[in-house]
Amino acid sequence: MSVKVIEKNAGEKIPYTEKGYNLCFDDMLTIKCNKYQKDWPAEGQEEGGTAPVAKPLDMSQVTVTLWGLENPVAADDEEEE
Repeated sequence: MSVKVIEKNAGEKIPYTEKGYNLCFDDMLTIKCNKYQKDWPAEGQEEGGTAPVAKPLDMSQVTVTLWGLENPVAADDEEEE
């Protein structure tokens, strides 16, 4: 399933793709969503003190908030230093 998207204002937004548990923004920044998962259920804990196991991340529960770009610049148009 796809992530929830909130568009805060009008205008062009940064392009992104969803690949498994990763969100890749304009091929420049990738966020591993499952790394930041907060759902660590106690019911996964077995007797004997073993650590609980996280449920697989449901990407439909992930929310991405996007703002419009005032001066969009393509990665290929950036000046070299």
